[in-house]
Amino acid sequence: MASPLDNTVYEILVISDAGCEARGIVSLTVDKTRKIYGPNIFSPNDDGRNELFSIYASPVAVQRIKSLRVYSRWERLYMSGTTSHPMTRTLAGTAPSRGKN
Repeated sequence: MASPLDNTVYEILVISDAGCEARGIVSLTVDKTRKIYGPNIFSPNDDGRNELFSIYASPVAVQRIKSLRVYSRWERLYMSGTTSHPMTRTLAGTAPSRGKN
């Protein structure tokens, strides 16, 4: 099975025992569009808006997330985890303490 990383053209030549030839060309186009989305902001501060952080991904393109780390704007590890089903896993956070820690 071919799994090229870039667009590729394959030319196929088949020759029978009788010497007959057949040729074919197959073009493979590689789609490098990222099929995963994670919001760049959320605010788990118990105001009822943007409380949860979720990863959205095509289950065909992304089969599992090996690890996930979310940091505060002050570079403090806020939450981490793993998931085997990106579209169904939601990591709930807790509000960080006030100040830059």
